[in-house]
Amino acid sequence: MTYEKGSKPKGETKIVDWFLVKKEMIKFLGDEDSLTVADNVMQKSNFEKYPILKGDTVEVTIKDDQVVFLRKIKGVKKAQSKSTTSDNTNITGDNGDSETKTVTIFAVAGNKKVVKFSKEGSWISVSEELQTKDYQTIGLVAKNEVSVQMQGDTIVDIQLVAQKEEKAEIASSSISKKSSYRDEESVDKRTAAMNAKDLAISLVKVGAIKDTDKLKTVMSDLIKSCYNDIVNL
Repeated sequence: MTYEKGSKPKGETKIVDWFLVKKEMIKFLGDEDSLTVADNVMQKSNFEKYPILKGDTVEVTIKDDQVVFLRKIKGVKKAQSKSTTSDNTNITGDNGDSETKTVTIFAVAGNKKVVKFSKEGSWISVSEELQTKDYQTIGLVAKNEVSVQMQGDTIVDIQLVAQKEEKAEIASSSISKKSSYRDEESVDKRTAAMNAKDLAISLVKVGAIKDTDKLKTVMSDLIKSCYNDIVNL
C-alpha cells in the first residue's frame, strides 16, 4: 500500500503486524508494504524498554511513506495476527530482533525485572507488562522450561512448556501398573494350577478318578474353579 503526501491524518489508529526496532521498520495489519520509522521517533521513544509488539493498537502518523509519529494506545486488547510462529524461529522471518525460543529459567531476580537462562549467562530484561503478572501463574520461575518471545534483549511474552520429567513419570507409572497386573495374573494362574493338581492327586488316591481322559477334563475344571476362587477373594 502506498501513501500519498499528506494523505493520512494525525492520530490514525492501526494494529501492528511486526516492528523491527533495530532496522527501524514497521508493518501494520492489512497493509501490503512495511514502512520506515523516522529517526526522531526512534530517538524520542525507548522501544526496548517500552516495546510495541505484534497485535498492539497504536496511534500513528504517516508522511511520505514514513512513520513520523508512533504511540501505543494502552488498555486496548491485543489483536491476533494471521502470522504464525514456531519455537526457535524468527517471528518476523527476516532475521529481525523479535523471536521465540524455548529455554530453561535458571534464576529470577527478586525485583522481577531480570532473569537468567543459565548460571554463566547474562541477566535478561523482563518487559514492564510481564512484571505486573503473577510469575508463578505464567511460569516465570527457576527450573521451569518455557517458551519466551524476545523483543531485542527483552522478554515480552512467555508460555510454560510441559515438563519432560513429568511426562516420563506418567509413562513409567503406566507401564509399571500394566506390568504389575500381568505379574499378578501370572502368579494367580500358577497358584490355581498347583491347587488343582493337589486336588486331582487326592481324587486319584481315593479312587474317585480312574480314567486318564476323565482326569484331563477334571484338571481343567479344577484349575478354572481354583483361579476364580483366587481372583474373587
